[in-house]
Amino acid sequence: MNVQNIIAVQGHIEEAGAIVWWRLNGGLNHVDLAETWKALGLKEELLPTIPSLESCLRRVVQGHQRKHYRARPTKVGWVFIEEMEAETGDDLMHRTDLKVRIEGDVVVCDPPAHSLSVALQAETNFQRSELAAQDAGSWLVSLVRRLEAVPLRDGGGVYFIPRGNLEIWHAMVGAVRKVSAHTISEVRALKSDEAVAAITDAINRDAEQVFKTISDEIQAHMSGEAPLGERAVETRQQKLRDLSTKLETYERLLGTRLGAMRDRMEQVVGALALGHLATSGGL
Repeated sequence: MNVQNIIAVQGHIEEAGAIVWWRLNGGLNHVDLAETWKALGLKEELLPTIPSLESCLRRVVQGHQRKHYRARPTKVGWVFIEEMEAETGDDLMHRTDLKVRIEGDVVVCDPPAHSLSVALQAETNFQRSELAAQDAGSWLVSLVRRLEAVPLRDGGGVYFIPRGNLEIWHAMVGAVRKVSAHTISEVRALKSDEAVAAITDAINRDAEQVFKTISDEIQAHMSGEAPLGERAVETRQQKLRDLSTKLETYERLLGTRLGAMRDRMEQVVGALALGHLATSGGL
């Protein structure tokens, strides 16, 4: 898709929304973000989840690996193994150099005086206080998705947000900018014929991904390969209801009915209901 076709320029054409993207620099402190977020009246449930101590330790441990010095998971934590050449032959000897585990909320190293102990403990605690760039990126994607955004590129990275949701997006961006060095960019999008075509293509592709995923799950359910329980069916029904609401937003925005997607919606909703009845004894 040619994103330039929907970028706004000076003139009198109505704006459809905005194209947004970001470049992440450094970390994002959880406490600072939460304070700023709440001060702006934003919903707390939209804040990023603080990573577990286990996941933070895993990242830190893996970051300290090097050639001939590898970390391996154990039942209780991690162990660093040093590879050394044997005195005879070409085989390598393996020596356990350091064991790491979590006790309560503390990272424990054995031996405690190992040269890596302080670094592992400090870096793990820092990871818990800071949202790493890779996690910040995933979090921002989840935010734009909540605002009914659609990706303008197959691989993501550039999103279109409908104009009705820009006010809340700007508040979110303001909070992130205040407490981090992340760069979040935006250009307004025209509501021209080319823009309508490009945005329609984006929402159609986005919706089709949902339909395909659920259709594949229905097929696996019917074949018995991966049965869907009551809760799983309800989750997918809710996903389809959310998508229907999103389609309505874009229909109002673009001033056109997304007929093909509405037809697909009916097909998938019907197939999900039929598949559930067939396997639950309702037919």
